[in-house]
Amino acid sequence: MTFAETILTLRGHHTSQSRDWEKYRLVAYQVYTSIPKKSANKSIKQYFPLPTDGGGVKLDAELIKARRKYFLDNMAKN
Repeated sequence: MTFAETILTLRGHHTSQSRDWEKYRLVAYQVYTSIPKKSANKSIKQYFPLPTDGGGVKLDAELIKARRKYFLDNMAKN
């Protein structure tokens, strides 16, 4: 597997997990809003914040170069 394929696989796995957590959050929020309360309900982001709510982390060129070097060094050892 090349470095680019590894990065794409990791991104896909991360996206899949993020979508699963968003599904779980929606179910939990639906249960939360179905319970009658005197006060107003919180928003879904206040009730169950996720790391993906902030828009995610942007990768800069230096971080990508460092990860690529680490990957290639580990592959050279094997």
